[in-house]
Amino acid sequence: FMLIMGQYKIENNMKNNLLIIGGKSTALEIYDVINSHLKEAYLDIVFVIGDNESMNDSYNFITDSELEDYVNKYKCCYIISFANHKLRVKFANLMNTYGIKPINIIHPSSIISSSANIGVGNYIAAGSIISYNAVINNHCMINFNATVGHDSYIKDHCIINPGARISGNVNIGERVLIGTNSIIFQGKNIGNDCLIDALTYIDRDIDDRMICSSRQLKIFKRVL
Repeated sequence: FMLIMGQYKIENNMKNNLLIIGGKSTALEIYDVINSHLKEAYLDIVFVIGDNESMNDSYNFITDSELEDYVNKYKCCYIISFANHKLRVKFANLMNTYGIKPINIIHPSSIISSSANIGVGNYIAAGSIISYNAVINNHCMINFNATVGHDSYIKDHCIINPGARISGNVNIGERVLIGTNSIIFQGKNIGNDCLIDALTYIDRDIDDRMICSSRQLKIFKRVL
């Protein structure tokens, strides 16, 4: 439980309001994990959405323009839910200026080695595996059934999409997106700001700011 809550200790009775930055898709998945497994961990759960966005009134939410007043009024922590890397960095820096701390949300069905090192601000989804001596830095999302192999190093603001397989001794730079069901071969290095397409097999080192895809769909006329 202490791993799930990161640096925050429920037994000290210093509960915070949790801000989920974003209001769609993964934000709702994070909310579901909290609602199912961490109901007593926070005083309130509030989504932060764009001024031009809307959300179902059954959820508590504020808009970007209301954020500063809210964090000045309430004791808060936060987690970022969307995949846009520029916005992720922007909000992480903004919350730091407010003195608001990020927390981890880790699904209880995930498997995390006791030797792994997990930073802050991470969402680790159901069925994911983080192996021996792996490092997950800060503000990453490890999605459903993804695997991070032994001694691998994942830097800040990386998104590992469902079913991706990262082998052992892999180094992944900052702000990298690893697509669904892709495979990163043992010992490879992926530079900063790369995008690895879904179903892509990486068997070599990748420089910064590269897009990689091994999908080449071929369509043939069916003869009956």
